[in-house]
Amino acid sequence: MRLSRMLWLWLGLVALLLSGCAGRSSAGAIAFESRQGDSSDILLLSLADQKLTTLVSDPAWDGTPAISPDGKRLAFASDRDGDPEIFVMNMDGSGLVKLTDNTAADYMPAWSPDGTRIAFVSDRTYFVPLEGGNLEVSSGLELYVMDADGRNVVRLTGDQNDVSLYPSWSPDGQKIAYMNVSNVAHIYVVDVNPENPQPRDLTPELTISAWSPRWSPDGKYIIFMGDDQTKKGIYRMDADGGNLVELTRDLPAYAVDPAWSPDGRRIVFASNPGGAVNLYTMTPDGKDIQQLTKGSGYYALPSWSR
Repeated sequence: MRLSRMLWLWLGLVALLLSGCAGRSSAGAIAFESRQGDSSDILLLSLADQKLTTLVSDPAWDGTPAISPDGKRLAFASDRDGDPEIFVMNMDGSGLVKLTDNTAADYMPAWSPDGTRIAFVSDRTYFVPLEGGNLEVSSGLELYVMDADGRNVVRLTGDQNDVSLYPSWSPDGQKIAYMNVSNVAHIYVVDVNPENPQPRDLTPELTISAWSPRWSPDGKYIIFMGDDQTKKGIYRMDADGGNLVELTRDLPAYAVDPAWSPDGRRIVFASNPGGAVNLYTMTPDGKDIQQLTKGSGYYALPSWSR
C-alpha cells in the first residue's frame, strides 16, 4: 500500500514537471503584422492568456516586426515619414527611436542573437568598384547590418542583378541566412564579416522558389517558405542545405512566413485554410498543427519571443 502511494506520488510529480515543460515550450508572445486593406498594424499575442493587443498603430504602413532576444524591444519598419525606415521601441510602446533616416526603403529588421546589432534590407545607393579604379553608382535591395542604435552601417551583399531579402541570424551570430533572387529565389548564407562576406547559395539544386529563411535556435536547421508555382508550403533543411523536407505537404492550404519558438520546439506560420490568413503552430516535423488566431483579415510575418 505504501509503495503504491509512493508510486502515484512519483508519477504525479513527473506529470507535473512534464506539463510545466510543455507550458514553457508554448510560452512567450508573438508579434505579427495585421493587414487590413492598404493599412498594416503590429499586434502582439500573449500565449499565456491568448490576449491580443495592438503594439503599433498608425495611418501609415507598419510591418516586418522583430522582437529583441531579451523580449524587451521591438524593431519594425514604417513609412510614416514618407518612405520605409527602421524604428525601435520598448514593448510597452515607449521610447520610440528611428534608426535609419534616408530617402531609401529600409525594412525587414532582424536582431543579432546578443541584441547588439540589427540586420536589415535597403535599396539605398552604393558604389561598385570597376576595373581601372572607377566606381559605378548602383542601388538595389541588399543586406545591411548596423549597431542596435543605428550606427556603423555595413553592406554585406551587392550584386546589381540580384535582390536580397528576409535576413535571419545564425545562433552564434557569425552568419546570416537570407533570400536571394536572381532568376529564381534561393536561400543564401553570408558571413557577418565586412572584410570578406562571401555570400554562397545553400540551395543551388532547388527547383522551387525559396523565401523567408529562419535559422533554428540550436543552429541545426533552416526553415523557409517554398513555392512550386502550385502551392506555397513550409520546408525544413539542415543548416548546410541538405535533407530537405516539406513540413506542410498535407495541409489543404498555403503556408508562409515561418518562425521558430525560442526553444525550437514549435514553428509558427501563416495559413489560409478558412479564407482569412491566420497564425498556426506545428512541431518541427510538421505534426500537431494548432490554430493560434481567428482573425478575419491577413496576419503575417510572426516574431516569437520568450
